[in-house]
Amino acid sequence: MTDSRLAVEQRARDGISNAVELVDVCCAYRTAHGQDVRGLNGCTLAIPMNSSVAVVGASASGKTTLLKTIAGLRPVDCGHLGFPGYGDKRPADAIGVMFQGSSHFPWRTVERNLSFRLELAGWPKAERQRRAAELCQLVGMEPTVYLRRYPSELSGGQLRRMELAMTFSAVPRLWLLDEATTGLDFLARQDIQKLIEAMMLQSGITTLMVTHDVPEAVRLADLVAVMSGGRICALVPINLPRPRTAGGLPGLEADQARLVDQIVVLMRSAMGEATRCD
Repeated sequence: MTDSRLAVEQRARDGISNAVELVDVCCAYRTAHGQDVRGLNGCTLAIPMNSSVAVVGASASGKTTLLKTIAGLRPVDCGHLGFPGYGDKRPADAIGVMFQGSSHFPWRTVERNLSFRLELAGWPKAERQRRAAELCQLVGMEPTVYLRRYPSELSGGQLRRMELAMTFSAVPRLWLLDEATTGLDFLARQDIQKLIEAMMLQSGITTLMVTHDVPEAVRLADLVAVMSGGRICALVPINLPRPRTAGGLPGLEADQARLVDQIVVLMRSAMGEATRCD
C-alpha cells in the first residue's frame, strides 16, 4: 500500500475533512497525433480542506493530467474521484483554474477579461464592472490605470496577475494552478509567489498547484506530493511558519533548503523506480 493511500485512510480515521480524494484513479487519453497516453495509473491523493498541495515531478509524470482530471476535463477510467468537502460533487461553478501558457483573451481589455466568466453567468454590467475593479485591486493593479488596457500593453508579470485574478472572478472554493510562474523572470516570479501566498492566506481557499520548481512548492504548499509514472510516490508535509515568501523569519531559508533537498532525493528515487518499471 502506498504512502498516499495510507494518508487518505488515516485522515478518514482522524475525521479530517478532505476537499478532494482520489483513490487508485486511472486516466487514459489520446493525443491530437493519435498517441494513446496513460496519464494517471493508480493515483491516490487527498487534498484537505483549506490547505495548499503542490505536485512536483519530472515532465510527463502525470501532473497536468491530475489537475485536469480534478477539474473535470479528463475522464476517470477506474478508481474513485470524490469531493467530500463539497457534498461529494465536483463544485463545477466554484473552481478557479489557471492552465499553462496563455489563459486570457488578447482582444478583450483587462476589465472584460476579468468579467468574462461573470458575463457567462449573467451578471449585470454594473456588477461585472464593480467586481473587475475589486479583482484588479486584489492582485495589486490599480483599476484606474489597468482596467482599460489590453493584454498586449501589460508586462509578463502583469499578465500573470490578471490571469490569477480571472480565476477568482466567481469567488472559487477550489483553486487549481498549473505552472503559474513558468516563463517569468526571477523578480516577477518572486512577486507572483508572494501574491499567490497572500491570496491563499486571505481567502483560505483549497489549492492544488502543479510546478516544476521545488523551492516554489516548499514556499507555497502545506503538503508536497511527488509524482512519477502517473501516481503519487511520496508525500512531504511542509510545517513551516507563514508567510514564507516575504523572508525575514529566522531559520526559514535553512529549513526550506533542507526540505527542497529531501524532495529532490525523493523525485530522483521515483524517476529511478519508474525507469525500472518500464
